[in-house]
Amino acid sequence: MDLTASLTAASRVIDRWLAYKTIAGRLPGLSAGIVYKNTLLFQHAYGYADVEQQRPTSATTGYRIASFSKTFTAIAIMQLAEQGGLEDEERARMHELQVKLDQYWDLLRQRRARREFGLNPEEVQVRDPNIVEHYQQ
Repeated sequence: MDLTASLTAASRVIDRWLAYKTIAGRLPGLSAGIVYKNTLLFQHAYGYADVEQQRPTSATTGYRIASFSKTFTAIAIMQLAEQGGLEDEERARMHELQVKLDQYWDLLRQRRARREFGLNPEEVQVRDPNIVEHYQQ
């Protein structure tokens, strides 16, 4: 199923919505693009890259991406795993990292709870992975 025509039509709505969000949301500037099957269907820049200098954004404006790249990387790895593109050793390593990440989140939760109740947040302990993994979110 080819979505090119639908995405091209949707890009007109997206363009108006992003222009509105830039103004109404008081965003200094943003750049957006839609790529489908390696073809750029939509590209536009809104607002300013530098508000003080009134320098407009462009398709090549650099932005600080903060933690967004982590999400993209995680999605790519999950897709690779679903397609059978990971070796057993890589799967085991991913599991180890997931367990460690769960434990780190647990430490943050413990620290926040201790701080909230006037206790010393530095007195938290790393909990057993089996306990941490069975928390309900």
